[in-house]
Amino acid sequence: MTDETFVAIVEGAFVAPLAHLGFSLQELELHGRFDLATFVREDYAIHVSYEPGDEAVFIIVFRRKNGVLSDIDNPSETVRLSDLNERYMRFITPQERANCDAAFRSVQVTGRAEQLMVKGAKELSLVLPRYLADFRQSAP
Repeated sequence: MTDETFVAIVEGAFVAPLAHLGFSLQELELHGRFDLATFVREDYAIHVSYEPGDEAVFIIVFRRKNGVLSDIDNPSETVRLSDLNERYMRFITPQERANCDAAFRSVQVTGRAEQLMVKGAKELSLVLPRYLADFRQSAP
């Protein structure tokens, strides 16, 4: 996947669903060895990264306090998409899945890495609202 394709998928698959939840896209980091999109809001930051050598996509949700991100090795405050999927995906209704599929239908992909990114965007759009709601309810 090229840097241009990474940018197109970030803009086409991640920006709108995350903006709906109050996140804004920061300046993209395109390094060749890895590409990174960071979305922030006052209390959270989300990293979407792609490493072409491994054809790996990583989506990590950090807690954000006073502009400082939680430690990546602190699983109680920094969660990976796989953790969110394990925790919340079983609660997603067939209608929510259908709506999600419809919302992402216009995002065109050709390669495996692109498919992984769009799959991650779809999963994040389904489970992130539940995660954020759980933290809001448990806040003091």
